[in-house]
Amino acid sequence: MTKLNLNQVYKAFPTSDNKINWALEDISLSAQENEFICIVGPSGCGKSTILRMIAGLIPQTRGDITLNGQEILEPSANIGLVFQNATLFPWRTVRDNIAYSQDMNKNHDDQAVNDLIDLINLSGYEDYYPRQLSGGMAQRVSLARTMINQPEVFLLDEPLGALDAFTRANLQDSLLELWQNNRNLMIMVTHDVEEAVYMASKVVVMKPHPGRISRVVDIDMDYPRRRTSQAFSDYRREIIEELNF
Repeated sequence: MTKLNLNQVYKAFPTSDNKINWALEDISLSAQENEFICIVGPSGCGKSTILRMIAGLIPQTRGDITLNGQEILEPSANIGLVFQNATLFPWRTVRDNIAYSQDMNKNHDDQAVNDLIDLINLSGYEDYYPRQLSGGMAQRVSLARTMINQPEVFLLDEPLGALDAFTRANLQDSLLELWQNNRNLMIMVTHDVEEAVYMASKVVVMKPHPGRISRVVDIDMDYPRRRTSQAFSDYRREIIEELNF
């Protein structure tokens, strides 16, 4: 069943000399329930712009974006967005950061918060403040804070890009576990082709000037995936060749 649909979406931004810069051109993409989609492409091809339009943060110039058949016109609790850098409240503990949206809506659920703390492997750190956490730990809290709302669509804008390789690999597995436990639609922007093949059920390859979809590659591999397998290498090479690296 189609959960999210982008139909012939264009995005333009005005320039300083009153001209129009077309950032995205004719973006059409359908996403099913429970898919994990990665969007890859060079800088400037509009990957993050797509996420912001899906999140309802900025409008498209042309075309339609719908969730469950309803046009997305504004931000919604049904769509969560996580940025590259953890955006935590420094005066709130791990537990309180995760529970922030619940507190705002006056529906605090201690058990749900505890379950997420266990899932992101931060048991024992509940009362730590962001300044006491490593980058990887802080990003786990940021992921959990978005996941607590159980959004139907979970958007991730290079959430692992600023982390060291070891922490990044661990968080890839944590993200996959979150997805497999919640079975929501995840869409993640990444520059890392290997990361996309390791995590995604579908990889959307983009090209720039203006940003457009070059190809969609279905990754037909079971989880957990082995980076050393021949199938993994074949998918990685296929995507790299499409990117003209």
